[in-house]
Amino acid sequence: METKYQPSTAAKKRKRTPHSKADLAATASPNFTTGICEHVSDRYEKVGRIGEGTYGIVYKARDKKTSSFVALKRCIPHHESSDGFPITTLREIQTLRMAQGHPNIVQLLAVTVSSTNGVFLVFEYCSHDLAQILDAHYAKRRTS
Repeated sequence: METKYQPSTAAKKRKRTPHSKADLAATASPNFTTGICEHVSDRYEKVGRIGEGTYGIVYKARDKKTSSFVALKRCIPHHESSDGFPITTLREIQTLRMAQGHPNIVQLLAVTVSSTNGVFLVFEYCSHDLAQILDAHYAKRRTS
């Protein structure tokens, strides 16, 4: 005899998550055409490029609402066409959210999108990165 799947009581109580574009459009604010993420160009103005790594390009930008500086990381979609959303970006977002509020870890402020479906992570702006500080430290030790 074949048994049918019966969801647990907890699963029945969970709110339904929208999956289709129509569901997302119905639940989204009328100000956002891409769901719950803001467009990067609506909120931030790029000032310059800071650097590039394996998983993204980092820009210095000015927040148009607060006039403060932020760091924008444009995530590089390595295999996005075949795998969907980049798993490395999902892992980074999850790890940074878990470490939220730690004094030694840069703060993830928001996730935004571009009109070309690019994903940007918005971080607090730091004038130096760890690699620069370590390089300066070891350069001093070599000369002394």
